[in-house]
Amino acid sequence: MMNHLIKGISNVSLKCVSQNTVKSSTSLFYIPSITCLTGKCYSNKSTTILNSTVNKNNYNNNSRQQSTSTNIFSQALKETKVQEKEQKEETQQDVVFDDKNKTVRVSIKGAGYSQWKLMALFKALKGLNHREAIAQLSFTEKQPSKKVRGLIKHAAHVAESVKGMDPERLIVNQIWLGRSVYKNSIMWKGRGQASVIRRPFCHIFVEIKETTFKEGEKKVGKFGKTHKTFAKYDGSFDHNKKY
Repeated sequence: MMNHLIKGISNVSLKCVSQNTVKSSTSLFYIPSITCLTGKCYSNKSTTILNSTVNKNNYNNNSRQQSTSTNIFSQALKETKVQEKEQKEETQQDVVFDDKNKTVRVSIKGAGYSQWKLMALFKALKGLNHREAIAQLSFTEKQPSKKVRGLIKHAAHVAESVKGMDPERLIVNQIWLGRSVYKNSIMWKGRGQASVIRRPFCHIFVEIKETTFKEGEKKVGKFGKTHKTFAKYDGSFDHNKKY
């Protein structure tokens, strides 16, 4: 039986119809009375065997079309995002702030310190130029002075970069405290005795404001360097000008 099939296969005339594609050609083979499936031959059937490159080329074409469509979509998204950023920057440059909006307020919640011990320091900082306040906080020995100094620096950065304020005209308008929770801990003593320690926490708020220029002013804020000393440091001092 197998010899008869092999002789029949050798005598079959194959007709090839080629179709041109992008990279490789696909062919259709017409084989009467023989079907080859998974290495086994069966007789008395007329079928059409497609070359495996047809399915591969179709899959590659579909994947290319999908990839090109996704690339076009991603490029469009990037262009729209860039346009939105440019529009936001233009609107920020054109905004004019009123006197009410010329303030920046920042806060820290849950600072581990007593509010009563910080009141004296905060009374001295109120009304100062923000640079003078940072200089005063750098010399204090209070524990949360670094946090307060960081708050003032952050508020000045927001006022200058976001709201477009003049950094030379910024003062500490308000600085106040709020009471938070008390956390209890155990302090062990001798002979099996112990006591409870109540550690206070507070909230710190800082508000920075841009002041308007007034005729005859000598400095910005209550204390600190005058305009005359700043001009001497900068090299822009004018002897004919009244500071």
